[in-house]
Order: sequence, then C-alpha cells, then structure tokens
Amino acid sequence: MSDPAKIAQSALQAITRDLSTTANNLANSQTMGFKQSEIDFFELNVQGDGLGVAVNGKNTDFTTGTIVTTGEKNDVAIQDSSFFMVQTPSGGAQQYYTKIGDFEVNTDGKLVTPQGWEVQGFKINEETGQVSQTPEDIKVNSILLAPEATTSLNLEMTLNVDSNVGDKTEVTSTIIDSLGQEHRLETTYEKVGTNEWQVSYGFPDEGVAPQTLPTNLTFDTSGKLVGGAQQSFNFDFSANGSTPGSIAIDYGTTTQTYSDFTLWTNETDGFPTGKLLGTSIDKDGNFLATYSNGVTLNPFKVALAQFNALSGLAQNQGMLYEETIESGQPIYGTAGSNGFSSLATGMLEGSNVDMANELIHMVEVERAFEANTKILQLTKQLDQKILDL
Repeated sequence: MSDPAKIAQSALQAITRDLSTTANNLANSQTMGFKQSEIDFFELNVQGDGLGVAVNGKNTDFTTGTIVTTGEKNDVAIQDSSFFMVQTPSGGAQQYYTKIGDFEVNTDGKLVTPQGWEVQGFKINEETGQVSQTPEDIKVNSILLAPEATTSLNLEMTLNVDSNVGDKTEVTSTIIDSLGQEHRLETTYEKVGTNEWQVSYGFPDEGVAPQTLPTNLTFDTSGKLVGGAQQSFNFDFSANGSTPGSIAIDYGTTTQTYSDFTLWTNETDGFPTGKLLGTSIDKDGNFLATYSNGVTLNPFKVALAQFNALSGLAQNQGMLYEETIESGQPIYGTAGSNGFSSLATGMLEGSNVDMANELIHMVEVERAFEANTKILQLTKQLDQKILDL
C-alpha cells in the first residue's frame, strides 16, 4: 500500500527542484545568451501502485533569445542554433561552446570573451583567400602594419581623338616605395599620329627626367585600345634606403573618342605604414582589422559549430557548453554558408526566458508545494490519532 507521507515528501523534493530552476530562469532573464531550463518529472510506480514523483533531469530550451542592439563592432549574435567556439586561455586544449558574442581584443591581439576565453576561427590565406578548416585562436596579425611597395597601376581614361599631334595630357598618381614613402608619378600622353599616343613617365619631385614607355597606345577606328594596354617600368629610390621596384601599368578599358579627356580609374596597390585603428566582425563572420593607412585586412572567419542533439550538451561554468557522446561531434562552419545563418552585427543574443510564463509557473509550483505540505501535515495528524487510540 502506498504511503501518502512518502508520496508527499517525494513531491516536495521534486517541487523544490522545480522552484529552484524557475527562480534561476527569472534571475537570468536579463543575462545575455542565457537559455531557460525546465524540470522533467516521472512517476514512481511499482506494480501499479503510485509511489510519488521524481526528477528525471533538467531540459534546456535552446531557442534563440531576443536580439539586443549594442552598437559594438565586435559584438555579434547568432540567429540559429549554432554556437561560437572558445578555448581555455594560453593555448589550452579544452573546447567550449557559447551563444554569447560580446568579444574584445586583448593586449596580445587575440579576440576573447570578457572572461578571457579565446574565440576560435578559421584562418584566411592572404594570397589565395582560401579558408582553413582547422579552428585556431583569432588574432590581429600586427598592431603596426608594415608598408608595402606599389607594384601595379590601373589607369582607365578617354583620350580626345580631336586632339592635335603634339597635344599632351598629364595624369598624376601616387607611388609607395618599400619603406612606405610616397612619390608623385606623372604619366604624360602625347598624340603622335592618327589613333596613336606616346606615353612617358617621371617623378618630378625626385628630379627624375621623363622616360618614354617602349610601346605607344594605339586605337582602332571604333576607339578601342588595341596596342600597349599592359606595360611596365622600373623605379629606384634607393637613395632613401628603399628597395628598387617595378610597376605594371594596365590601361584596361581606355578608349579614344570625340570627347573631352576623362580619367575614369587611377588606382595603385601598396600602402605606407599603418597603425591598428580597430576591429569588427561582419554578418558573414569575417574578422576585419582596419589600419590608419586605409587598409582593412581579413585574417580570420569566426568559427561556428552545430550539434545534431542539443539536449546532449553538458553545461559548464557560466554560459559555456561541452560536447558529449549524447550531443555528437560538432559540425564546423561559418556564417552565411552551408546551413549556417548570417550573424547579427553590433548585437547580442539576450535571454530566451519568457517572464510571464515563468511567473505563472512559479504560482502553480507554489500551490502544488502548499497542497503537498497540507497532505504531509494531515498524514502526521492521522498518525498521531492512531497512536492515541
């Protein structure tokens, strides 16, 4: 025969656990990335007799919380069931997963959480743009960006076919040497015949006399450039300690028509020394480092992970989760590709706690607690009366 007192005691124990979980949900209703939990109960039963209730475990609700705007460039929110990947500081091997994306760059140039956990990403090859498949610490390559010498010059223009032989047009461009010093380059276009222009170049500030490129620009009868579209020349400013270099000129879609001279494109590569101004993360998870020389580098993509069984994840300290056998191994990816949603930039994922529902549930739990307390009191009174007989 079932013992009402023991049934009530089992209920009080389970209800206390449920009340504690509800209270924790309410306490963390404003905690970024917090996921509410609920207690899973089951009936204690032997040969058809009910023996009370027990706690089967705690289930975590991984639905996306409210997205909150912060305006911080390194804050990002995940808009699906994915997780950011973080690792213990100082190269530790322990991998954790979190929904909180309030990141910052520490004194070592690494992207970290406020607690110092190192955010993981996939390195991008600067030359090929290929993205690595192995997660590693996201970090800024350099606080000071070394200069890079100019190697290419793209010029696109429209030359006036109505110009007389001997007429000249000048274009000024800026060239960077290997030490980051800027030099004023002048290219001159002189009409030397029908549909033909001679090109010379010089550095007037350095006293370098103009020199003529070996191939003239020639055009067909429709004004299309048919000769001299790609050329190159050398420069030498070694007097200031820099390395001599070479520049390849590409005239692209340059044309010759009956119109005023128009310069459409005047672009060079290379840049002077730059100091890191700041970092940011875009919707595709690109970690961007912006420098004072106007250069923006993209050394990493933020790594994301998905799991086939979210309920199998084990919660660690704070809002960190660990992989388990039940959760399965993580599926790596990046935002906006292969089933991973884009990130919300300048935003954070808030708690997914529904305060109204939790407060209603708390009232229901309190009533159940009171009811079982009365049952326990009543059974004690009945036991006392039996003893008094």
